[in-house]
Amino acid sequence: MPEKYKRGTRKTLSRAMSNLNQSINTLKNTPMSILYKMRNLPKPNEEELTYLFPIPVSRGRKTLDDWAEEASMSGTLSAADVAAAMKSLEKFIIKSLRGGYQVSLNGIGSLSVVLSSHKVTNDKYIRANSIEVKDVNFRCSKTFVSQIKGATIEKAVLPKPTSYTFEERKQRLLDYMTTNSVITRSTYLALNGCDENIWRKDVSFYMVKKILMPQGKSPACYYILRSVYDANRPKRKGSR
Repeated sequence: MPEKYKRGTRKTLSRAMSNLNQSINTLKNTPMSILYKMRNLPKPNEEELTYLFPIPVSRGRKTLDDWAEEASMSGTLSAADVAAAMKSLEKFIIKSLRGGYQVSLNGIGSLSVVLSSHKVTNDKYIRANSIEVKDVNFRCSKTFVSQIKGATIEKAVLPKPTSYTFEERKQRLLDYMTTNSVITRSTYLALNGCDENIWRKDVSFYMVKKILMPQGKSPACYYILRSVYDANRPKRKGSR
């Protein structure tokens, strides 16, 4: 790290990473498992035959706030210190990627940018200003993946479909969001004991009526309350 960085910042980052390692060691001794369910997969050209394949059933969503709180419990840093260190790391990653570097997160994986342009057959027909960043790739390290591969796998015990009315499902959603900042598709299905068709109809209504707002892309999409998003959105200059 360059000398221009303050000594306090270096110490905070170092202590935060130490707390992260302690947190990971604690997790190793915590009983954990990955839940799954089986889904039908039609066999090409043979509609009468189907295969089953496993898909994970999420227990919920963990955020950096959860990590900050957990890391602070296993070390001397407060949750605010850990969150500040993570924010500094986020800025470092953005600056590095924008500067043309790949970023290696030791032991976890690496980040790199993906570029896109219109189709050409000769590079003389393309200019730099017509090329843009399409996405950011994240590739897990083999060591990181190998540690996850040893996880225990358990079949999920899914709730049986219930007969909640739409208004009841809506109220259960709002009650859930009073103590949780986000909700996922799988959480909504478990909360209301409904199927995918009902979920799609409900979430479409919530978005049209500006109750929920999607964040992220499938399959990692989650939803937040639109009212919370609007309340925290920076106001434009000149607006009242």
